[in-house]
Amino acid sequence: MLPHLTADQRSDHWHLVTPQLDDLTRGKGLIALLGELAPTRWLSHVLSWLRAERLLDGFDAVMQRIKSKLGKLAPNIEGPRRYP
Repeated sequence: MLPHLTADQRSDHWHLVTPQLDDLTRGKGLIALLGELAPTRWLSHVLSWLRAERLLDGFDAVMQRIKSKLGKLAPNIEGPRRYP
């Protein structure tokens, strides 16, 4: 879904691909995702009204820096098996 990005670019940030094939990342993507989920739709409206994309982008940057430390807190177990 993201052939225009290199592997490094795809793994730098998380991506939300909409049904219209728009590639939304970071704050803009989070607001769009919250808007699609019924329990958090109100939060999406509030964040859009506050224009909080830059704040969420900063939060994403912090999470990118500490994700290796957070990964050490998660147990290293095998996930569920998926059948075709």
